[in-house]
Amino acid sequence: MTKLVTLTVFAGVLAYMGFQVADALYHPLKTVGATLYETEETFSAAGYFIRDERLLETGTGITQVLISEGQRVGKMQSIAEVYANDGALTAKKQMSGLDERISLLETAASRGS
Repeated sequence: MTKLVTLTVFAGVLAYMGFQVADALYHPLKTVGATLYETEETFSAAGYFIRDERLLETGTGITQVLISEGQRVGKMQSIAEVYANDGALTAKKQMSGLDERISLLETAASRGS
């Protein structure tokens, strides 16, 4: 029974290969040379570009800008912080550094347990 299945599969594969060879001999592929070229389409326009910008005035104190020049600002996004003096700015920077260290320690502690 196994020999019969093997012979049937072998005959099928042999017939398939014979069909592929005959098809390649009697219907060869036709090829055509291709030409490479580049094209470009341009246009010019004249007009006005209007931006809706507002100048933000700061109060007295030290201003720390939170975004970079030209960066888009989202709705209700903070763009600057104003501090009363150098001491307040230094305290804020120290708090931010400590918050970052706490976050790192919490992450390390959660991975360890």
